[in-house]
Amino acid sequence: MPSEQTKPMPWWGWVTAAFAGAFLVNSVPHTVMGLTGQQFPTPFSGGPPNLSPAVVNVLWGLFNLAVGIWLYRLTAKWMENRAVFAVFILAGVGFAVMLAYAFSSMSAPAA
Repeated sequence: MPSEQTKPMPWWGWVTAAFAGAFLVNSVPHTVMGLTGQQFPTPFSGGPPNLSPAVVNVLWGLFNLAVGIWLYRLTAKWMENRAVFAVFILAGVGFAVMLAYAFSSMSAPAA
């Protein structure tokens, strides 16, 4: 009988690795904006142009960090597989680019 480490990763592991990258990336802007005392949109603010207070952003950022770490730990035994690690990294990078695009359009002056 194969050991736990030699079993192939189940389908949900790929999804979990991708979400781990996205949650970890999403924790950064909320935590940073909250720690610097700035308002920033969260799911609780109703979306742009409505902003959440700094404390809500810190809490939301830390929640995202905790979920990201938890999801990463669920897939950690498969992260030695380069394909799994690539999914984790590419999901994080993709989510970062999406956030950059969304947030830059928020701050762009109206034409």
